Formats: sequence, C-alpha cells, structure tokens
Amino acid sequence: MSVRKRFRLLSPFQRGLFSALAFVGILILANSLYLFGYTALQDWGDWRAKLVPYYQWMLLGHFAVGVLFVGLAFWFVGLHLRSVRQHFRKTSVLSGSTALLGLAVLLATGVFLLRKGAGVENQWAFHAHRLAGLFGFAGYLIHRTLSWDPTPAPVRWRMGGALIGLAGLMGLIHVWADRQAPEARVIYAKAFEEIDISSDPFLPFVPLSELDPHATFFPSGATLASGEKLRPEVIMPGPLPSIVELQQEFAEKGFTSKHAIGAEDCRLCHQDIVAQWENSAHRFSSFNNPFYTASVLSTREEASPKASQFCGGCHDPAVMLAGNFLGEIDRDSIEAQAGLTCTVCHIVNRIHNVTGNGNYELADNGQDPYLFREATSGWRLEARKYLIKARPRDHKDFFIRPFYSEPEYCAACHKVNLDVPLNGYKWLRGQDEYDNWHDSGVSRNAARTFYLPPVSRSCQDCHMPSYEAVHGDLAAKGGYVKGHEFLAANTALPHVRGDQETLEKVEKFLQDGKLRVEVFALEHPRAGVVMDFRSNPPEIQPGDELIFHVVVRNQGVGHTFPGGTNDSNQGWLQFEANDGSGGEIVRSGFLDDELFLDRRAHVYSAVMLDKNGEPAMHRDAHNFHVAGLVRVIPPGNVDIARYRVIVPEDGRVSVQARLLWRKFNRTYTLFSYAELGLEPPVLPITEIAADSIQLGGIGATERAHWLHYNDYGIGCLRQGDLKNALQAFAKVAELEPGRVDGYRNQARVHLVAGDPAPAAELLARCEEVLPGDPQTKLWWAEYLKLEGELEQAAEMYRGVLEAFPKDRNTWRRLSDTLYRLNEYDRSLQASLKALQIDPEDVAAHYQRMLIYRAQGQTENEEQARLAFEKYRIDDNAFQLVKDWRLSDPIANHEIEPLHVH
Repeated sequence: MSVRKRFRLLSPFQRGLFSALAFVGILILANSLYLFGYTALQDWGDWRAKLVPYYQWMLLGHFAVGVLFVGLAFWFVGLHLRSVRQHFRKTSVLSGSTALLGLAVLLATGVFLLRKGAGVENQWAFHAHRLAGLFGFAGYLIHRTLSWDPTPAPVRWRMGGALIGLAGLMGLIHVWADRQAPEARVIYAKAFEEIDISSDPFLPFVPLSELDPHATFFPSGATLASGEKLRPEVIMPGPLPSIVELQQEFAEKGFTSKHAIGAEDCRLCHQDIVAQWENSAHRFSSFNNPFYTASVLSTREEASPKASQFCGGCHDPAVMLAGNFLGEIDRDSIEAQAGLTCTVCHIVNRIHNVTGNGNYELADNGQDPYLFREATSGWRLEARKYLIKARPRDHKDFFIRPFYSEPEYCAACHKVNLDVPLNGYKWLRGQDEYDNWHDSGVSRNAARTFYLPPVSRSCQDCHMPSYEAVHGDLAAKGGYVKGHEFLAANTALPHVRGDQETLEKVEKFLQDGKLRVEVFALEHPRAGVVMDFRSNPPEIQPGDELIFHVVVRNQGVGHTFPGGTNDSNQGWLQFEANDGSGGEIVRSGFLDDELFLDRRAHVYSAVMLDKNGEPAMHRDAHNFHVAGLVRVIPPGNVDIARYRVIVPEDGRVSVQARLLWRKFNRTYTLFSYAELGLEPPVLPITEIAADSIQLGGIGATERAHWLHYNDYGIGCLRQGDLKNALQAFAKVAELEPGRVDGYRNQARVHLVAGDPAPAAELLARCEEVLPGDPQTKLWWAEYLKLEGELEQAAEMYRGVLEAFPKDRNTWRRLSDTLYRLNEYDRSLQASLKALQIDPEDVAAHYQRMLIYRAQGQTENEEQARLAFEKYRIDDNAFQLVKDWRLSDPIANHEIEPLHVH
C-alpha cells in the first residue's frame, strides 16, 4: 500500500504531526525500556544506585519527552477523530479508546508521581503508570494492526528495530558513563564484622580501640573515606543562614536555635523528620549547647586542643573533621552552631568496631550525587526534587545503610572509654549505654535477668518510635515516619532555649512507665520487717522508730538509670514524712536556697575522683581517675532506699517518696555558665514517679501483686540483704506457685550465700513448673559448680548458651568451669567468645592469662597480662576512694549498699 493511500485520511499537517508523534513515541518508549531495565536490575538483583549523571538526565528526559508525547498525542487524536467519523469500525474504536485511556492514566499518574514521588506509599501509582503504558501501547498496536489501513509489516519491523536499537544504545551509554564515574562508596551491610576467634586475635595484644597517634583526628576514632579533611558543605548542604543573622542571635543567647543548619535541603521532602530533629539533643550537640561548650573549652584549656578532638568526633563533626579543632574556634561560626546535621548520620559508611569513641567512617569521598546540587530555587531546584522523588530508592540507598537499625550504630558515640591520650593516666570505662543494654534482659542476651521480655528491644525502638507524618513527609510509611527527636533525659537543653513543647515531651518520655517508686516495706520495732504493710498495717505508737523501705524499679529504661554523663546528671529520691496535721517529721532530698541538693539525699548519679582523690565536678573527663560513687539501676533491676521516722505524739504518719530528675546538677550548671560569662539558668526538676502512704487510723488496702514482692527481693539481693530477699521471694512462690520466679530467685539467694543444698530442691521445683527452661539451667550450672560437678555444670552452661548465644557472662562462667577441668583449649574458646562480644572485657582477659599460665605458654601469658593490666582498675585508685571516704563522712555513708537516711 502506498504512503499516499495509507495516509489519504490525513491532511499534510496531520501527516507531519503524526511523523513527529512517531519519532517522539519511539524516543519515550526506548527511554522507558532503558529505565525499566536498569531499575529492574536493582529491584530484582543486588545492585545499588550509583546515580551517574547520564541516568539522571534520562530521568529528566523521561519527564520532558513524556509530556511532549502526551501533548502531541492528544492533539493528533483530536484532529484524527474528525477525519474518521464516517469510517467507523468497532475494533478500531475499542483499540483506539484503549490506547487513549492508557494515555490518560499515564498523564494522571505521571503528574501525581511528579508531585508526590514514587515512595513506598505511592507504589500503586508507580505500578499503575507502568501498566498504563503497556496497556496503552498494546491498544495502539491492536488499533494499527486491525485498522482498515494497517501499518505494513516492513514498517513495523523498521520501527521496532529502531526502538530496540535506541534502547540498547541508551543502555550501552549508561554502561560507559557508569565506568567513567568514580567508584561507588563502600557500602557495608553490617555495622562491623565480628572478631575472628578461630585463633586468639589478641596475640600479640593490640587494643582494638588503639589509634594511630599521628592520625589527623587523634584521639577521636572518626575517619573519613577520602582520607583527607572534611569539606563542610558535605554535611552542611545549603541553603545556609546569613552569618550576620546567626552571629546576632549568638551574641544575645550564647548559642543559636533559629536556623536548621544543613537541613533546609532535606526539609523539601522530609518536613516531619526535620521538624523533629530541630528540637533534638543531636542538633544541639556542639557549640550551640552551652553545657557541652563549657566542658570542651575546659578540656582544651587544661589538657590540649589535640585532646579535645576526642570530644569533637561525636559532638562537633562540622568543625573537628574539617581540621579546625587545633586552633582557635569561632563559636559563632555556622560550622560551630551546626551540631549533628542530617547528613552526618546519613553518610556514616561503617562502624570500625564495638569500642565506641566516635569510631565511625564518613563517606565523604564524593559530592551529592544529584544534579543541580547548588540549586536553591527555580526550575533547577524543581528538577532536583523530581530526580529524587522519581526514584526514592536511589536516594534511600545512598543515604541509608542497612546497619542504621542496629544498636551498634548508636554505640559508636554512646560508648566511651577514656585513655592515656586524654587523661594522661590509663584506660577507664566512660559512659556505656550499649553494653548496659546488650548485657541485659532488654536485648534478650542475659540469661541471669530477672525479667525476660517476650521480644528484644533496641536503641531505635525506644528512642526512634514512629510518629504520624503530619506535614506530609515523603519518607512516611502508612502515614508514619521514624522519630528523629531522639527523646531521652535531657530536660536542660529545651529549657534554656525556651522550648516548652519539647521539654514537655521529654518529661512525658521520662514518666511513661520508665521507673516505678513504691514505699513497700517497713521495719517495725515489734513486728520486724513488714512487706506490703498497706494490706496489713502494723499498730504504731508515739515514739516508735520506723524505717521505711522505698523501692525504685527500672522497668522501662533499656540501659542503666540514669545513663549518659552521670557525673553531672542528678536523679534522686525526695522523701518527706509528716504528722497527722501536716507538721514535718523528716525531710530528705530537698534543695537549699542556692538550689543545691541535700548531700544526704539518696542520689542516682556518679562521683568521679581526680588524681588527688577530689571529686571532679566539671565534666572534666581528662581528670577522671576512678569512680568514688556510682549508684545506677540496671534494666529490670531494683534499688531500695531506707528512711528512719519517729512516730509523733498524734500517732499518725504520712510519707511521700518522689523520684526526681534534674539534667545537670547545680555545681555543673554554675560552672558551665561562669565559663561562658552568662547568667546561670534555674533548670527544671521533673518528677518521674512517686508514691505515698499513711499509717495510723488508716484501714488496710488490697494485697500487693507478686511483682512487687519480687522487686523488693531483687533490691534486697543486690544490696546483700539476703534474709529479706529470701522472705520476699518465698512470698512470690506462695502467691504464684505456677511461676518459676519465686523458686528460682530463692535458689539464687542460696547460691549467692554459698549454701547450695536448699537451692537443689528449689531448682527441682522450677523443673516441675517449667521443664528445661534455659534461665533455670544457669542456676543449675551454678549449683553443680559449687557441688564440684564440673562436667555437668559445663553441659548446663552450654544449654544456656544455646538459648542465649550472646550472653558474655555465661561464656565467662563456662570458661572458668572448663579451666577447672583442665580443658584449656575449650576454656580459651569460651573466653574468646566473651571477648568477641566485648573485646575490653577485663575478666575474660584475666581468664586468658590464667589459661596460658597453666599451659606454660609464657609469651602468650605475658600478652594476656598486658590486656588485663590495660583494662583493670589501678590498685592505687582504690586508695583514692578509701581516702575520700575517710575525709567525707556523708559520702562514706552513701557509698554503703545498706544504709538508712
């Protein structure tokens, strides 16, 4: 059929329009095949986006050519319909309508995806867009094939060949462009690889945390993939605030909070996440945090600017990693006020190991992979947004590593040790939320836990819960995004910047079942210790000396309470007893007129001593030598405070106990603001939990739940009050005979007391209630060990480890048992398993030393000794604590596990 005959229904203009439409159609089809092929390899294979510019231009071309094609198609169809009315054929109408419907859906879904993006929530539109294209194209082919003037086969073959050839050419150009582009950043699936213990990896001994003293950022563990210094724009993408405006705010307040430095680019799509991060402690980690600023300036002055890089890796990456920590720091610069920007966390390429101290690597060896990275407005910015939204997986692959959901990711900065480069003394453990979590029931790693939850919970579960995406964040799944407020216990930062909303959120977080306070037991002069005295209140008389036992249970914090910088944190119990008319009998834990806490209060914090045995009160970690006092409550554990009250003349006593919290004690607050020359704030005090009770003329209440007896027993056991612990656990067994807790915990008390005989009967009862329970096996193993049945004990420990393979404590127990059996190689493997979990485990290194000594391996013993000596507490440090206790009777009293206020 001649061209003239085939196109006799088309005017010359329509013929030209049709030719243009065919040309553009082949372009958009070839482009679509190219994009589909590339993305299919990612979706169905194990490819990660490299985001070469060519691929991005093809994405932009898809949008531009697609719009052109749809416009030309509708124009042509409008003209064509006028010409073919008199040539009505049902098959032509149906197939043409199908093609037209596909075109309409393509347009609608394309516009939707352009505005909303092809994220998880909008995959329906993405797939509809693809299917509409196939549907419409199939309809057009049928239309042309069944038309009364169908396209000749040779023409169809030529057009099909052109289409395939063009798509193939696009693919080849992509391969060439991909090879010309820089190598992709290394992507790690795990935070770090486990230590290989097929042989002893600590021979010769080199601390896993040891750094090259000549490294640019020493003594920080942070590194850069580029091996150079960080370009600030990598972690502070624009637009950035005016330096004049920023400095003006700094001059007024001593820090800035108006500008979301480095986050405005992210806000274009992640409005909810940025809004959350804006109020987080992560954002205010650097010189926009007056409390941190005082500490790091003190370190720079008293130690050295080089030593202060230890702080900068986690707090000041925009300043320190750019190489600006060794000279004077402009505290009012954009970099110094940036804090931890979005990009800092989202280009962490790997965690070097599990020793902390900021030992992460930033993938700074490249630029923002998207086109128009400098654009802040106009069509370039819109094109950049389109590139991201058109294929969000590419963006996600670039900025999110699989290990970001692992607790080890957080450990990089929330696990700390202080070593010679900082303190000029020796290795000391600093804050360590990671190991406190890992070696607990919360992680389901510790068989010895009193409370084993049904599922493990990680850092991210508690500190990054999901929030509704009220601002339309494109990362939302089911309308929710992972929280980026990182709520914890810092009430000081939102207070000093006047952020009442965030302060209330932090307080609600603290109060949301994290801890429980209960006045549970009473020492009575005639009745002795009365547990749950509310249900059976003893008779009291004027002049009776009563001792109230206040139980504080950590039931919702995944690490110790408190955590973090406990030398400056201040948690405490406030106890008050009054007579029947409200007159004061006893007060403990109140502030004086200068806002200092009563030194005799029952505190939850730490006192660090310097080399002279004096308390180091200024967050001056470079002066820390030993902990003089540490009172914290591990997960699922309990502390008990005791208060003496004399019954007044009216024979009535009302008591109240409140667990209070102040982020930063008064001493450190005054120091911080004096260091900065600012007026010190009055920091908020938060009530976390409370309880009250009355005696004298008050009736009985309902009997306490078994958990309350169990908690009291745990607290007594931890403090060495074994008699009351046994009584409490016996009550648990009485109340809940179908649970193992009462029997097993009684057995634990007997084993701690070195009295294994009663433990056997109690453990046998556990087997009746819950046969083969791995937690019970742990205490069977301890019983057998005390009885000298070492082989059976070792077998029991192995049974425990089948259920709790990451239980470092049980690995150490097994190692000791095998050592006593002279099975030295197996004992060594068990110790190495503990060290695989925590390479700084001093007890496991000591066990290695004993093993090598028993084997006569002198050189290996010496290497193990080096490890043990590094991580153990210096003998002289205990003398510092002793001298401090002798010089401070109040401190000496508070250090005793069992004491009465």
